[in-house]
Amino acid sequence: MRLYSEVAGTPAGIEDQSLMDFLPGYRLIHWAELRDCCETCRKILGIDGYFPFLTNYSSDFYCWKDGAIYDVSHDWPTPTLMHKTVADFLKTICACYTSGVYFLDEDGYLDYAFEQERLLAIKLNPQVDYWLEG
Repeated sequence: MRLYSEVAGTPAGIEDQSLMDFLPGYRLIHWAELRDCCETCRKILGIDGYFPFLTNYSSDFYCWKDGAIYDVSHDWPTPTLMHKTVADFLKTICACYTSGVYFLDEDGYLDYAFEQERLLAIKLNPQVDYWLEG
């Protein structure tokens, strides 16, 4: 909720798609959509307790639970640990931006180098299996 005290998030129907992404392919869920996204996440997992904060247009989510960050995919009904702490999540994102792993493509959209992201994330999250499965 602290995040939403500073920003509203990105609406799903934003006209200028170049302003959409927080991470490549994922936008910060607009506060007005949070209830629906929480319900969708609950339906995917069959349990409560995962708080989605990033989403793509396929109803995949980055979720927070008990201080850790999880991937929740509509194709895979089991949450997958991505970062053991929010600090690890933020360090990984910052490193991806500052090292050029995340970049704007020629059309001004946020893109990334998949393998470089994975290798950098392994360094910063060495005991998280998600990043080892490349």
